[in-house]
Amino acid sequence: MLWKIFICVSFYGACAFSQHLFPLNHGNVWQYHSSDPLDNQLLTMADEYDTIADNGRTYHYISGSLFLTSLLRTEGSKVFAYSSYNKIEYTLFDLEANSNDTISILNNGNDFILLRGCYFDTVSKTNSWNFIYYMGNLGFLYWFIKDSIGLTAIIGEPGRYYHLVGAIIGGDTTGTVTEVENQMSSRPLNIYLSQNYPNPFNPTTTITFTIPIGTSRQVGTVSLRVYDLLGREVATLINEKLPPGTHTRQWNASRFPSGVYFYRLSANGYSETKKLVLMK
Repeated sequence: MLWKIFICVSFYGACAFSQHLFPLNHGNVWQYHSSDPLDNQLLTMADEYDTIADNGRTYHYISGSLFLTSLLRTEGSKVFAYSSYNKIEYTLFDLEANSNDTISILNNGNDFILLRGCYFDTVSKTNSWNFIYYMGNLGFLYWFIKDSIGLTAIIGEPGRYYHLVGAIIGGDTTGTVTEVENQMSSRPLNIYLSQNYPNPFNPTTTITFTIPIGTSRQVGTVSLRVYDLLGREVATLINEKLPPGTHTRQWNASRFPSGVYFYRLSANGYSETKKLVLMK
């Protein structure tokens, strides 16, 4: 498995002889195996369309994003992310940084991203980078990036991981990709619900979803509700008509016990549910 290979390599300074290419192009797809059985063992991440964020910049919208945000753009060797909740852009990856360089400092200095190191594969003539995202008391994430492929693995705490099993990059397939067209066409309104962040959380978390500009049908009333494991509704975060764009809502679960909850976004026949974990 890819993620095991990356852990075993030695890391050096800045990589050489590389395109430093992080592939963001519409139609690119990545599929990952998950260690969490509630994720149905397979997660699809796809570069689907352009959207304009509140800062006026154009970003690629990444459905199923594993980057804690769905809005990404590239400029030279850097990958930038936009936080719809904090309304800031920050550097997610810098593929020309040196080992142990700090890439970004976030959340008033409590969180930061750094490059652990880079490995040059003399056989495939490609580079692999290992970035670490320290999330304060919530632990850390290891992101593994491969030249011209993108994200190949994530390892978190305790023992959670995703590893790449297949990708479609520029029309070329690597590994095994399953039922991409069916998954991407099953969203009747092209509304995209992102994973909440942080997750696990205590006591607040942010949920982001996007209604693309140019959506062909009227969205009507959008509802975003939170349920417990027994299916009982515990919170209504949204129940109103919304314009196209990226929207965020925060859930404060300070009066609820630790455990697994679910949030559901619904609008005009579209419905999607994701899991969130409250850990006090």
